[in-house]
Amino acid sequence: MIGVNAPELSETVSVDGAIQRLISEHWWRRCLRKVFAREIEAKAILENRVNLFKSIYVSKDGLSIHREQKKRNRHLLEKMVAVNENGEEFSLAELADTSVSNPVNRRNELMCRIAGFEKYSIEQDHIALFWTITCPSRMHASLSKSGQPNPKYDGTTPVQAHKYLCGLWACIRAKFDRMGIRPYGFRVVEPQHDGTPHWHLLVFLPHRYQDEATAIVRDYSLMEDGNESGADKYRFKVETIDRSKGSAAGYIAKYISKNIDGHQVESDLYGNDAKDSSERVTAWASIWNIRQFQQIGGPPVSVWRELRRVKKISGDQIKMQAAWIAAFTSDWCAFIHAMGGIECGRENQAVNISKEWCDDENQYGDPLGWIVNGVESSGIYLCTRLHEWKLTDTSQRKGQVATDREGAPLGEGPRREQIGRPWSPVNNYTVKEWSSSVRPPSN
Repeated sequence: MIGVNAPELSETVSVDGAIQRLISEHWWRRCLRKVFAREIEAKAILENRVNLFKSIYVSKDGLSIHREQKKRNRHLLEKMVAVNENGEEFSLAELADTSVSNPVNRRNELMCRIAGFEKYSIEQDHIALFWTITCPSRMHASLSKSGQPNPKYDGTTPVQAHKYLCGLWACIRAKFDRMGIRPYGFRVVEPQHDGTPHWHLLVFLPHRYQDEATAIVRDYSLMEDGNESGADKYRFKVETIDRSKGSAAGYIAKYISKNIDGHQVESDLYGNDAKDSSERVTAWASIWNIRQFQQIGGPPVSVWRELRRVKKISGDQIKMQAAWIAAFTSDWCAFIHAMGGIECGRENQAVNISKEWCDDENQYGDPLGWIVNGVESSGIYLCTRLHEWKLTDTSQRKGQVATDREGAPLGEGPRREQIGRPWSPVNNYTVKEWSSSVRPPSN
């Protein structure tokens, strides 16, 4: 009734663990904060307080909630310190700043992969297309020209509209599979002025599939309410990237930037300051839990990121050398080739993620489950997690009361005494001749 579901039982959520969550003040606070933010935002949309003329993309209250959440998260990261077995320590804020959590790193990695896709497409003589898919008018709360309430609006929230687009894309992908069409590229999700999401897709594919693939996307985009006024003009758009005028990566760069931090973009589509707009877009995506960017096709970025953690590889790991060099030198195109090409299935790729089962318990008494510990290729294992890390709270060193990101004392709630458990259970492993992707038998 309040929008919070009981934990679902799984390999890492036991009956006892579910009970511990349900009696945990921390668990309830986290869930209710999420529900509260969404309810506030949904109410603002219903009251037509989210639009170009009042508060674009996200309500003023929603933006304030997001800013406070970021402050709490940053405070927690700054006071938590990770210490390894060599005595080296870093604050979680420092570690986060070196990861893709940092907007600059996130943008750079996305552009690196997009540029790599484009380079591969040029080698293969593939065409670049830019598709835009928009939701039916009934999902839009506000009229774009006047900001007045849309009489057709049926109360659809942004997350519900996004799920509609996800379902649409699932049907399109299934049709592509049946037709033997294998596009690759990136999807960008961004809000329209009233918070309703729409999709931009930069895809590469052979010239012979251009018309057929575009027709499939258009047909599915207009399947619901396709006869309504303006549907042909606004619901689906396609642009063919003319490489004589500029690169595909350059074309999508502004969409990437204005949805992350507004870097080198002066204003958004509506003439607002790009940096302010990017903060609002980020708040919108956070409140509705919408994934802004997603890769289409190609090798998994998880393998790429794991290989980039390794400074060098030994002679018996030669089978993954090409992929490691490509990842370490930030060459996504070479990485595609090293992994087996665009159409290579996961089971046939040169390098795969390796995981091991970890029985260490979380704060609710459940096992941590499957933990990434490296990569493997044809039975040869390469460890990418070389250290064992433990978390400590700097406020404990100063005799202060340790609190979580919500401001609650860490001593409250179930099993909070395990704050010092390893952040990563991986030690310095030697090369294994077996696949750790299978759960090891218990001793």
